Amino acid sequence: MHWSSAVSDSPSFTEAVIQVTDQILANLNGQCPDLAVVFISAHHIPSYLAAPEVLNKKLGAKVLIGCSAAGVIGGGQEVERRPGIAISAAILPHVELTPFHLNQDELPNEDAGPEEWQTLLGIEADNCPAIMLLPDPFTIRSDHLLAGLDFAYPAAVKIGGLASGGGQPGSNALFFNDKPARSGAVGVAFTGDLAVETIVAQGCRPIGEPVVVTESDLNVISKLGDQTPLEILRELFEAAETREKRLIRRSLQIGIIMDRLAQDQSEGEFLIRNVLGADEEDGTLAVGELVQEGQVVQFFRSRRPGCR
Repeated sequence: MHWSSAVSDSPSFTEAVIQVTDQILANLNGQCPDLAVVFISAHHIPSYLAAPEVLNKKLGAKVLIGCSAAGVIGGGQEVERRPGIAISAAILPHVELTPFHLNQDELPNEDAGPEEWQTLLGIEADNCPAIMLLPDPFTIRSDHLLAGLDFAYPAAVKIGGLASGGGQPGSNALFFNDKPARSGAVGVAFTGDLAVETIVAQGCRPIGEPVVVTESDLNVISKLGDQTPLEILRELFEAAETREKRLIRRSLQIGIIMDRLAQDQSEGEFLIRNVLGADEEDGTLAVGELVQEGQVVQFFRSRRPGCR
């Protein structure tokens, strides 16, 4: 097994592709990878449609998945607020890869059994140690998707992240082999001789208390309980100490309870999502996830600036 990663911050898409693919292939001793995972910043939006085909012509990967990103990291370098393309690629002997692209209307309903999810992916649960998943938060309910995969593949490690870089449905991009997509989730299931250990990339601290979403539209929250989200945030901010206020300004996020049936919602597992923006006039809040009325959310902030 051999992994390699590379990143380019060239503003030229063509030059960036050459830089990252040449470095990947050099690190893999000229072998084409079995898997390539690609992240491209929003600065390269004009090249999104061509990106997967162009990249894989150079790499020759058996499976390529990826998505747009607000920032990228690879080869020990982090690129934020400027152009960036990052690739992680691997040669995986004795491992079978099953890529998939799912849309919301393809997902089994919440009462479906594990067999329906296994049929959807075309993989049995017995020998699936890991699933990598890259959903677009605006067009697919990632909480529902993760819950279904957990149900169908309880022993499999789920890894990945959200497509980002855009602020509304249709503004993010997904990459699936040589095809681009604007909705759903892409991923790959691993079977065979593979063990996966996960690392949490960012720690968050809750602020305030869990509260029920009482009014929402797609990814925009209008009411939490009987208040607007901004009313609650102002109260939390005014009550915070000076250092806490700085952290809230820099790293505000929102957590969404994964298990809606948990008896103690304060002890539930949260999906942490970015806060994308707010409307001062009506107090609404846009977040990086589709949110439904009745879900429980809580505000979070990073434990410290630049947390890794």
